[in-house]
Amino acid sequence: MPAMTSLACRVQYVDDTDPFEYSANVPEPQRAPPVHSFSLTLPLINQLAGVYRVLRAPHRVSPSLPLSLSSPWRT
Repeated sequence: MPAMTSLACRVQYVDDTDPFEYSANVPEPQRAPPVHSFSLTLPLINQLAGVYRVLRAPHRVSPSLPLSLSSPWRT
């Protein structure tokens, strides 16, 4: 059995904008989340820009998941 080198996942962002900020009463049509292939050999942080491009998310690119310097998850 060959080793997997990538993992295809559906990706989406949570639209947490203020729903009362907009005056339009027509909701955005639902669409299937896009699929993005993550490489299992590259660090996830290096792949986030590609996910952002696939999503065309309206939010700014910023560290959404900040880790403290003493976090055991930070390498």
